[in-house]
Amino acid sequence: MLFALLCLPRTAWTQPTALTIAITGSEGATFSGNCTVMTDSGPQTLRLDGAVPETYELTASGLSCRVRQTGQGGSLTVELRRNGAVVSHSSMTGGSGSLSITVQ
Repeated sequence: MLFALLCLPRTAWTQPTALTIAITGSEGATFSGNCTVMTDSGPQTLRLDGAVPETYELTASGLSCRVRQTGQGGSLTVELRRNGAVVSHSSMTGGSGSLSITVQ
């Protein structure tokens, strides 16, 4: 599979696609964060704030996010899907901390 990805033309990596950020975790878990979203018009900032579960749908060629758990204890999971397929997954358990997720 890695070989197939390396053989793709560079333009195939940077074309805007459907991206979904899904944030789940323990009931009542809260979070905040920011994403830098690469769009046709340049980088945009997406603010993330809320309680799980939360889903953000967007079209972009890539993104980089940092999400911080703001509540006490519990778990937090951030999953990124490209065209419906999971391309990145990160989770944490415990008190406040942060997760980073990047896709190009």
